[in-house]
Parts: sequence; C-alpha cells; structure tokens
Amino acid sequence: MGRLAKRRWRELLPELDYCGVLTRIDGEILAGYCQAYEQVCILTADLEKHGRTYTVGTNGAQSSRPEVAMLNRAWDDIRKFGAELGIGAASRSRIEVRKHDDEAEDPVAKAIAVAAVRK
Repeated sequence: MGRLAKRRWRELLPELDYCGVLTRIDGEILAGYCQAYEQVCILTADLEKHGRTYTVGTNGAQSSRPEVAMLNRAWDDIRKFGAELGIGAASRSRIEVRKHDDEAEDPVAKAIAVAAVRK
C-alpha cells in the first residue's frame, strides 16, 4: 500500500474495530478500500491539474482523459469495499454494529448529568 492508503488504514482501523465490524479475515477488504481511496486522491489531483478532457487530433475535438474512467472505477471500488465494512450510513443499516455501553446512553441525558456535576 502507498502512503495515502496506509494513512487511511490507520484512520479507519480503530473506528471499525470500535464498531465491532472488523475481524482478522477482513484485512484484504480494508486494504482494497484503502488502496481505492488512494487512487481517488491521486486521480482527483491529476484531473484538477490537467483537466478532465484533452484535445484529439487537429480539429479540436475533446475527449475524456483515461483518468476519468479510472476515477469512476476507484469510486465504485470504494463503494463496494465500504459496503462490506459498513462504511456509509446505508451500509451500516444492513449490518450489525456493536454498540458500547457508553453509546447506549441517551446523549442528552448524559450532557445534562455532566452539566449538573459541574455546578
């Protein structure tokens, strides 16, 4: 994995572990997600620098750069791998995500209790 993919791995691993959706056998899925993320970053930067089209031939016709299709495939990969990992609200609604006891509490009640202790 490249630098950006490794950084994304380090960002996601604790969150996915905390949610209880990641096991040891899911490493390749997470790696695929992270590599697709890196491709999105690289291709997006390239397209911002060079544009999404280029001139073909002498008549001035415009054509999409190959990086546009590559970027679309990378986004498709992110969606596919993300669905496997429960990344995205729709994906999380289809998988069981472990809730920790501290998350089970009503956040409003918790905030009120904290405020009461500070008085």
